[in-house]
Amino acid sequence: MKSGPQTPLRKHSLADTLAQRLQRRIAAGKFRTGERLPTESELMRMFGVGRSTVREAVRMLSDRGFLNVRQGAGTFVAAPAAFDALVEQRLRRADIRELDEVRKILEAAIVERATARRTPHAARRRTWSGSNPCSPNGARPPKRATWNGALPPTSPSMQP
Repeated sequence: MKSGPQTPLRKHSLADTLAQRLQRRIAAGKFRTGERLPTESELMRMFGVGRSTVREAVRMLSDRGFLNVRQGAGTFVAAPAAFDALVEQRLRRADIRELDEVRKILEAAIVERATARRTPHAARRRTWSGSNPCSPNGARPPKRATWNGALPPTSPSMQP
């Protein structure tokens, strides 16, 4: 009896892999902001790939805002502000339903991690007295959450 794969595998191209490696080197500070990347030929030798693979990887990173390609001058690492602007542009173009879905996924993961890491000591420290507005460590009890009309409420305390 034949059965298909339960989880589809994603095939990565050499250009994808090279782009990931270059991006990791940029993040690790091996290529600094404003620094010129090695030439295509040097990158080919460094990574053992062909010219088209290097060009495709550079194009991918340029499209993502990590690199600036200047004709005749070379390829340079973009400033972090360029990364922020790119994220801001993508968020402006995003569908609000997709953003809400991502937010719900992240919130669930955050709560799961916080719950797994919670110690009995931390649980005692975070309890609030009903008669005293301040807990023993000086923290105030949580206020009712504010409601943002652009997003649906995710908590009973979020009321329009």
